[in-house]
Amino acid sequence: LAAPPPAGAPPVAVVGEPILARWQRGGAKRISREAPVPVVEVDGERPEESPGGAANTAVNLAALGARVRLVTAIGDDADGRRLRELVAQAGVDTSGFVVRAGSATPSKTRILAGDQIIVRVDHGVREHLSPADRAVLHGRVREHDPQSVPGGWGYGTGLGDAAALEVLAALPRPRTLVVDAHDLRPWAALRPDIVTPNSVETELLLDRALPEHGRPESVGAAAHEVLAAAGAAAAVVTTDTGGT
Repeated sequence: LAAPPPAGAPPVAVVGEPILARWQRGGAKRISREAPVPVVEVDGERPEESPGGAANTAVNLAALGARVRLVTAIGDDADGRRLRELVAQAGVDTSGFVVRAGSATPSKTRILAGDQIIVRVDHGVREHLSPADRAVLHGRVREHDPQSVPGGWGYGTGLGDAAALEVLAALPRPRTLVVDAHDLRPWAALRPDIVTPNSVETELLLDRALPEHGRPESVGAAAHEVLAAAGAAAAVVTTDTGGT
């Protein structure tokens, strides 16, 4: 288990979708007779597992010394229990977890041949919250420390819907609000201090495609548009293969 955060550690509330990330490794020395695909002979070890999505953000903040509370929803399945265990081991407060009966916890399993990813298998990432679970989650959000630094994370499963944004907007303004979402436009009303779009998310903000070459320069030239569309004071933009 991680050591408890030191006295005076900054409180952080992370709100968003979690993922259980897995890596299953093996060797690939032959092609299947059934289809032109490599046969991965997995080794005898268990897959590597780690928190992903908002859970990854939470454990990283805890590793940096923050006092972190993760507000999220998981399924009542083995993946949910494993994810909660990993997050708790990292020193993150899991009292904000909502367990959804009969639902699957989002997971992404990468199958690797050597160091090369052959395929990624996603499970449960399209499930949406029921109205009852959403109401419980909103209650958990309202419990956050008003001095904390919430971070929103939206993958489109309903955690960051319009009702959730209204709940966040009604809370006392935190010292810093950081938002990382696939679509930042609905979050503009909250006036985030920092947003972290990638190139696709930046294109949504700009309502146009970025050029194939010179993306960093193009984003820099459109900085005022990005900030205005996101309603943000600052943006950290990742432009993928074009640089950062």
